[in-house]
Amino acid sequence: MELAIEILQYVVYPFATFYMFAATLLFLICFCDSGFFWSRKKTILLIAFTFVDIFIQELTNENYFVVLIIQLLYIVIIVYDCKEKHIRRFLLFFFAHTINANIISTVAIIGMYCLLPESNVENMLFTDGENLFVTVIVTLTCAFIYHYLYHRLYRKRIFIPCTKREWLFMFGYLLFITALLILILLSERNGAATFVVMAFSVMLLTIIIPLFVFYNKIHNYYRERVEFQETYLQAELAHFQQYKRAQEETRRFRHDIRNNLLCLNEMLHDGRTDEATNYLQELLEGVQSLSSRYVSGDEVLDCILSAKTGEMQQKQIAFHLNGVLAGGLPWKPIDICNVFANALDNAIEACDKLEDEKCTITMTLKATPQYWFVRIENPVAQDVDVSQIFQERGGYTSKPNAAQHGLGTYNIKRTVESYDGIVKAECKDQWFALELMIDKSCTA
Repeated sequence: MELAIEILQYVVYPFATFYMFAATLLFLICFCDSGFFWSRKKTILLIAFTFVDIFIQELTNENYFVVLIIQLLYIVIIVYDCKEKHIRRFLLFFFAHTINANIISTVAIIGMYCLLPESNVENMLFTDGENLFVTVIVTLTCAFIYHYLYHRLYRKRIFIPCTKREWLFMFGYLLFITALLILILLSERNGAATFVVMAFSVMLLTIIIPLFVFYNKIHNYYRERVEFQETYLQAELAHFQQYKRAQEETRRFRHDIRNNLLCLNEMLHDGRTDEATNYLQELLEGVQSLSSRYVSGDEVLDCILSAKTGEMQQKQIAFHLNGVLAGGLPWKPIDICNVFANALDNAIEACDKLEDEKCTITMTLKATPQYWFVRIENPVAQDVDVSQIFQERGGYTSKPNAAQHGLGTYNIKRTVESYDGIVKAECKDQWFALELMIDKSCTA
């Protein structure tokens, strides 16, 4: 029996270790720092190192110094392929993993404290069976966190940064829960039901409160996505209405074209060339008005331009489009709306503050065989600090309630980078420019 338990311990331990590190990594990617990466290569390295970990610890009899070195090597595997800020991310992951491991392990021990009355938890002396119990609880908990984050957020390229206030709340909450757990462990059981109820209550709170906080973050994210979908649908409606008007004007033009040509022919026959030239010019202007005013080469972007240029006309803002995206963008429609609706909204808002000036927004589209280059330019009331403009919530915004705004440019950056693109901004002499480099071959 003891041999079977020991074998099971060796089987379950790699899963517990892998899921604990993987869950911490995905948690940081989704809610804290998108500079971390998850890849198939990293998965293989983590799995392989868990077996090396078992072998080394058996040889060294679980020496504490060796255990610490192994934990640091795990973190090196996590952060080695980060593009920058390796030391910062190493310390961040070490801190997050330490908290995660302590909280989950302590909750598992409390579970054993309540469910296994004969266990010597107070002196932290566990049998093989009790160690297996803790390992299984840790594995199940971390596996749930990992798969939830992976399928609900990571695979969908969703990043929901938490504010400093939310992190302070969670940190304070975890300290409070840890203190309660320690008090429970230090107390004498003596069969008292009060401590059992208290232990289960603390365990439930340890799970429910963090889930509530981050579920609320996810709910707010999807609410913002719905707002973007509504913007996209409104843009599609505006584009369809413009198309319908153009079709009606085309039918009227075709109905009258024969009479117009006969009239033009009569003018030329009578030698009234000046009058015929003016008449022909009017016909050409009518033909030009039948076609779409702005053609970008991407149907979704055309819808957005139809909606936004209508708003620009109301505010007397001129708009110029140079170039086309031949073949269109290889993105999801909602992501195209996210990037360009945000960018044009920011440009319109900036121009709207220049009340005494006639403003112009210019969108320039250029291409290489591999990339699209998009540049959106507009005047601003004062120079913008471009070093802060792409920060997460609480970053740059001209609006008074910064906690609720300042996400537009950050969402642009996140969306473009999710397709392996690059975003850059510059501001000089009260003239702002947003530049996007878009990979033609990268799809969702």
